[in-house]
Order: sequence, then C-alpha cells, then structure tokens
Amino acid sequence: MTLSTGDVVGHIAGFHAMKKLLTAQPCPDGVFCYNDPAAVGAMQAILEAGLKIPEDIAVVGCGNLPYSSYLRVPLTSVDQGSYRLGEEAARLALANIHAKKALRPKSVLLTPKLVVRQSTQATGNGVIVAPEIASDAGYRRSMKPPYAKTDDVIARS
Repeated sequence: MTLSTGDVVGHIAGFHAMKKLLTAQPCPDGVFCYNDPAAVGAMQAILEAGLKIPEDIAVVGCGNLPYSSYLRVPLTSVDQGSYRLGEEAARLALANIHAKKALRPKSVLLTPKLVVRQSTQATGNGVIVAPEIASDAGYRRSMKPPYAKTDDVIARS
C-alpha cells in the first residue's frame, strides 16, 4: 500500500492504511511501515481492532525515532543512521566545493541497523524474524549483499 503523505501526518496515514489492511483476507501477520510515525498509526489501528502486537500482527518502522522505545508496545525500527548520513552528505558537498575540477559522482553505502524491540518478538508460530534467526550463519549465507552482514546490522535496545 502506498502512502503519499509525509511525516507530519504519517501516523494518520498509517492508521488508515492499517485499517484497510485489516480487512484483507488473509489478514497480514506483519507490516513494515515506511517510517516510525506511520508505524505508530498502524499500531493504533491494530490495537483498536482488538488485536495484539506482535502476537497477531508484528510491526516494524523505519527511522528509529527517539520515542520508539517509549510506546505502549516498543517499536522495532530500522535505524538509518541519520546523523552519519548528514555527515557524509556534508563531507561530499565540501569536497565538491573545494575541488579544482568537477569530481566524479560517488556512492556511499551506509549500513542500517535493525533495532529489535517488542513489536516483533517471536510469537511461537515461526512467522516473526527474531535476532537469533537473522544472526544464524546459514541464513546469512543465503542472503544477498549488502544484507549479508547481519551481525553488523542487528542491535538491541
């Protein structure tokens, strides 16, 4: 489901999108939201429907906002390293400004971290990805780079 609204109303969009998903057959057992505010809205819709997080539906956000661990059900989130992203962007911009000739375009890959909290704890039905599964060596080998370095991208909060 695609949402066209930004962070300011992300929780509202997440709420309405999750309400639509809850009518789907079969009902999803997990959702990945494009940002943490949308995930908060999705969690509200799940709880209002009388469902449990993560027992019925697991939720993952993106951004690892500071309040993620203070929610009723602490939110698992992808930490994109926003501070580091800003540092790298500034470093590249300054290099371009101070260069005597045009620099070649450069790609910088920053490894995200999955911060696992209670919104995705294993439920016993084998559907929720837990840190123990993602850090298994066989599982890592089956993944394509850059995601193969799961030991580097999983953190607990």
